[in-house]
Amino acid sequence: MTMFDEKLESIFKIKKQQKKEKIEAEQSVMNFKVRVMNLLEIYLKKQSPKNNILVFKAISELSPLLHRLSNNSKQTNLYNKLKTCLGAIRKPEAHTEYKLEGEILKKAVSLSTEALDIVNKTARKANLKDELNLYTNLSLYIVKFIVNLESKNVGIGGEIAKQVSNLKETVLSSYKTMAKDFFTKKNTKLQFSYFLPIIAHFKQEPLDYLPFSVGLIISQYTNISIAVNSYRVTEAYSYFSELIKSNKHLITASVQDGSFSDKKTWFDWLPVVSSALVGNINETVSVKEDGSTVFSNDSKMPIDRLSQILKSFHTVVSTMGLPQVCGKNGFVEYVKNQSGVEKDNKNISELQNVLSKLAQTAKQNKKSSLANASNSILSVIGTTKPVNGSVKRKTPTEEKKAEQNSIKENGKKKAKKSKKN
Repeated sequence: MTMFDEKLESIFKIKKQQKKEKIEAEQSVMNFKVRVMNLLEIYLKKQSPKNNILVFKAISELSPLLHRLSNNSKQTNLYNKLKTCLGAIRKPEAHTEYKLEGEILKKAVSLSTEALDIVNKTARKANLKDELNLYTNLSLYIVKFIVNLESKNVGIGGEIAKQVSNLKETVLSSYKTMAKDFFTKKNTKLQFSYFLPIIAHFKQEPLDYLPFSVGLIISQYTNISIAVNSYRVTEAYSYFSELIKSNKHLITASVQDGSFSDKKTWFDWLPVVSSALVGNINETVSVKEDGSTVFSNDSKMPIDRLSQILKSFHTVVSTMGLPQVCGKNGFVEYVKNQSGVEKDNKNISELQNVLSKLAQTAKQNKKSSLANASNSILSVIGTTKPVNGSVKRKTPTEEKKAEQNSIKENGKKKAKKSKKN
């Protein structure tokens, strides 16, 4: 029995030692991986501002790895380290050279487009918000490189121009795929934050390029009949609100220097967005047999969402509806001339009419914010009077005057009363 106990004890000791060695081996491997990540972080931090094309190779390899680690709770430390590593990628320096030649140019095109495709595919599977934010930043870094690679080399001509000529379409094609995923899939992993940073990131780029071209892609989803729900439609309209706010000074400058008429393609999305607004209002407001209007009970467009959409659209028309921009014929005619689509033109002609109906219905149902939003747009696009007694919001000065007048009236009444007594 003693011999058996001794053998059993030795077995337990061996097992314990093996377990200890396994833990030490795993820790050793982890330490090695972390040291490699530290070196890689230094490399990416130094080389990414210089547009070293090997950075794109690193992005292609590490992005899918980051996603796999995000699903493994045992690899949290490595996930955080890899996230820090990829987060070290910095935007290009101002004097970065984009004029490449021969095999280097060919490799740059290949690696950057492949990296963009991989990052976008991985972003569509992201489980965590910080993970998606990282893919968004990586995507912007790659797109910035591709945009400049085309614009700086396409004018050279010959074989170089041929290699970079389709890069713009490659970028736009990637955004079409991402927009379709976000706006039409109910359980998409994407968030609208993937699209919005394009506006700020490319603020210094030519106006007729990325933010406005992406706007045309997003405009296809501004109608509730196409997008998966009203929340996505609201976010689509917010893109155009932000786009106009961020570029208002450039639009104004182009009007002043006379170059605006040459830039109609900037706003190819405007007829689509305006036409979609008519459809969204008609989804919310229905006409009864006696001609009166009511809010639809089974509408896919809730009133609060429609109110947000109108606020975004007002931001757009407050700039685009200026006489200097749309001319003496007004906003509706300007947008119709911009559009070559018969269906859109028919809807745009109805824009003032449906807004008037909406303002009237909102007034009847005591939805003053909706009525005011409708009238704000109408005042810009052609109709200046509030519709059917809709509430016109007073300015702070007017409110103060009304209050003072009320106090005076009350004082006079009290004085008359005291005289009678």
